[in-house]
Amino acid sequence: MKIIVADRISEHGVKLLADPGWQVVQPAAASLASELAEADALVVRSATRVTDELLSQARRLRVIGRAGVGVDNIDLDAVVHGPLHSPTERQYARGQMGEVRRRRR
Repeated sequence: MKIIVADRISEHGVKLLADPGWQVVQPAAASLASELAEADALVVRSATRVTDELLSQARRLRVIGRAGVGVDNIDLDAVVHGPLHSPTERQYARGQMGEVRRRRR
């Protein structure tokens, strides 16, 4: 599993992600889209904007994790209608993001 950590998180957090043998990549902003092309997971904080354009590069993406509070930097419509890899995971993510969207209104 390839996990992209797009924003700075603690070294302990990176270690927890890497311990099961997963590949953890912390790319520079300029190479985020290209690294995301083969990633299974994306972890962001508040600096990275998860947009439709960015998600269009994510052919294998199965999950987006938000380290912190809120989802104002994540385009919920792009996630709900986007290219998440697995139908089951896509349904779950859409349900979760749809619930977040409903609560924000």
